Amino acid sequence: MLGELVDDVEPGGGEVVRGGVDAITDGLGAVGVCAEVLQTSEDRGRTSVAIHRFESLTLLHISWGCGAHVRTNFGADCVAVSAATALPQLSGRRTVWTGTRVTPGHIGAVPAGHDSESLTPQGAQAIVALVDWSAVTETADALGRQAQPLAAAGPLPPSLGLFDAVVALTRAGRTEDARHAGFARRAMDRLLEGLVTGARPSTADRPRAGYRLAASARIVSVALELAEADGGLAPSMRRMCAATGMSERRVRDAFVDTKGMPPQTYFKVRSLNLAREQLRARSPKESTVTDIAGSLGIWHLGRFAARYRSLFGETPQQTLMGSR
Repeated sequence: MLGELVDDVEPGGGEVVRGGVDAITDGLGAVGVCAEVLQTSEDRGRTSVAIHRFESLTLLHISWGCGAHVRTNFGADCVAVSAATALPQLSGRRTVWTGTRVTPGHIGAVPAGHDSESLTPQGAQAIVALVDWSAVTETADALGRQAQPLAAAGPLPPSLGLFDAVVALTRAGRTEDARHAGFARRAMDRLLEGLVTGARPSTADRPRAGYRLAASARIVSVALELAEADGGLAPSMRRMCAATGMSERRVRDAFVDTKGMPPQTYFKVRSLNLAREQLRARSPKESTVTDIAGSLGIWHLGRFAARYRSLFGETPQQTLMGSR
């Protein structure tokens, strides 16, 4: 069943933005989403964003032509529901979204006003539904429930059937045939009802949730100051806990709240980005990959090279040789 769903959701119909990695920022920007590409591999294919507009939501079908690390904010008035429809089956390449490893069929949500970060390999495809919060509250009223904001970004229970609903909407969006109007309406209702009845509600009021985010930002700021003081080296969990006065779980949650991923993943990506900056800036006549990696506290060169190639699409040596 999942294989059939995945095979039949190629971009088509509606407005389509194509190009390099800039298609991500242009496509999301066209629907009012703020996206920042933090790092990308060398472009090896065309990236596309197909846009389908419905009554109370906008659907984006994203096809990644290159690997990328992207931060997004979907705005204060909508909930973003993301479904992974295709992921490349390549060794060492994986998709990480809001700190969770993603597999085909994954469905997750980002609360209104929250940032999210994703690490996506070349060849991945995803559908993102931007659902108006007003539509969620109207559906809640119709069901005799109270719409509550999601507690945090993260995966949703597969039992809700939201993946099927999102894919069904994509299919409906590929045609303007009036016969599909009822089909799209039913899929949209299913998505809205799933968000109301099955998504994890916040147990805190909005001011308390805002306080938690502010506290998380302060925790992460202290951790980053430790890293800067050590020349960019990732601080140990024990050291971050000692400096912040927080437990391991709270430090981890703080990174997920603000960076979309746990500290271990964040600092790995950060070290790869720092390594790339230095490899591009140095001359191969004066520096080696081993020297640069060692200066960043990277000693497992084989593992470093594999992760570097997975994220950027080339080896560290190729980056260094191309710097001059």
